[in-house]
Amino acid sequence: MLRLQKRFLSLLRDGGASPLPTSPLTSLHRHLCATATATATATTSTESPFSVQDYLVNTCGLTRAQSLKASRSISHLRSPSNPDAVRAFLSGLGLSSSDIAAVVAADPKFLCSKVDGTLAPRVAKLRDLGLSPSKIARLVLIGAPALRSCDVASRLQFWIPLFGSFDELVNAVSRGALGGGALLRRDIDTVVKPNVELLLRCGLKIPHLAKTGLSGTWVIVCSPEKLQVLVARADELGVPRGSGQFMYALTTVSCVTQEKLAARMELLKKTLGCSDDMLKIAVVKHPSLLRSSEDNLRSTVEFLINKVGLEPEY
Repeated sequence: MLRLQKRFLSLLRDGGASPLPTSPLTSLHRHLCATATATATATTSTESPFSVQDYLVNTCGLTRAQSLKASRSISHLRSPSNPDAVRAFLSGLGLSSSDIAAVVAADPKFLCSKVDGTLAPRVAKLRDLGLSPSKIARLVLIGAPALRSCDVASRLQFWIPLFGSFDELVNAVSRGALGGGALLRRDIDTVVKPNVELLLRCGLKIPHLAKTGLSGTWVIVCSPEKLQVLVARADELGVPRGSGQFMYALTTVSCVTQEKLAARMELLKKTLGCSDDMLKIAVVKHPSLLRSSEDNLRSTVEFLINKVGLEPEY
């Protein structure tokens, strides 16, 4: 017993018992872990960082020029995982690779949309409205910003009856082209309804107005206060409300300032030698002539009088 106690004290003084021998399996495990760690570290250090521009070109099919412009709004992306999910979602809707490239070029931020939280529920609502897959795909092509930023289905319920059909609405959205379907993105209650009510009181038909192009679409979705000013300016041209030309008078004043209108009318009076009343007759019949620049008006008048031989009054 005394010898065992001495031996135990000796071991304590020496720092404890001798280490147990290492098994071959333990050594192999440590070696594999060390190798895996080294490999992962090497891979991380040599792997190229995610490049938004390269992704847009190589994966989405954009040109270099398009990718340079598009990347500015999504430069915060650090991984292709969400963009890949969005592309897969669009493909599942029936969009081709070229279609997806067009969507991304027009609205790069669409790649940042959440598929499960945003896109899928909104597309499900469109299906509930009875839209076919081809119509949904067509809508995405011309109104991707609307799909990612608002409840498109509720807006379609307002617009489709007003335009008469889904196809007429899509055509109007395409012609307007105010950036991904402004008609679909404007607030219905605070902007669209007041504007539509005023335009209808002026005797205008919304589908016809939208067919006039960008300026026609703009007057539908501009602020109600701005539209009231435009209607008053159209009235000043002398074009009667309810006439077929009032629509063109309204779109003219929407894209030409008051100063330019006055200058063009003064030019016509001087070059034609006509009175205010005489000029008013021409403007009432064709208000869109005031959309032409002063140079175009001058050269046209000179041609008709000097080359064609028409009388200024005619």
